[in-house]
Amino acid sequence: MIDKKLLEDTIEAQSKRLERMKSRKENYKIEVRGKEFIVLPRVFYPGTDSILMIETVKFDPEDTVLDSCAGTGMFSVFAANEAKKVVAVDVNKAAVENVKENAKLHKLDDKITAMAGDLFPDFEIKFDKISINPPYTDNSAADVVEKSVWDEGNKTTRKFFKKVKGYLNEDGKIFLSWANFADYNFIESLIKDSGFSFKIIGKAGEGERNYRIYEIDREGSQK
Repeated sequence: MIDKKLLEDTIEAQSKRLERMKSRKENYKIEVRGKEFIVLPRVFYPGTDSILMIETVKFDPEDTVLDSCAGTGMFSVFAANEAKKVVAVDVNKAAVENVKENAKLHKLDDKITAMAGDLFPDFEIKFDKISINPPYTDNSAADVVEKSVWDEGNKTTRKFFKKVKGYLNEDGKIFLSWANFADYNFIESLIKDSGFSFKIIGKAGEGERNYRIYEIDREGSQK
């Protein structure tokens, strides 16, 4: 069950964050785990959940990876340092350019392919690992910037689970971040109803807000 007061407070805090994102006129840089990243104006910058994802999820050298809702491409860069190939997809065209900038900065543009799209690439391909840090606050978004944070009725995540099997290798895994203000019961039910099983592999807190990373397999897959 959602804590309504926590959700209201979260939306207020996110509104201020979105205002700062929209007011940016110049690129700026951040540092995450000893690596420098460029952030373009109007692109979602990494938060607690993003950092938890890179600290938790690991890859094998032969993995092909889809980074859905890629944002700045920070996760794509960390993934490409371990995996064979990363495809980064984001609905925000500014984010796509941001991924390309960070891939070039880290000399990984031969391993990272960035493209605009709605969750998935526009060509048929299956991946060993699929990661998604989706917008999971149930609130109406007015533009593509707000869509990086808000997703009314969790339509984006519902669509992801409706289509993801078509992009996942038979023994592939999905890694997804979620928060308590977005309702853990909802996401866990959606995962199971979509024919998957899960385990929680990462947790982090930020005041009253807390986050989880889910490792998701096809129902019945060998762990």
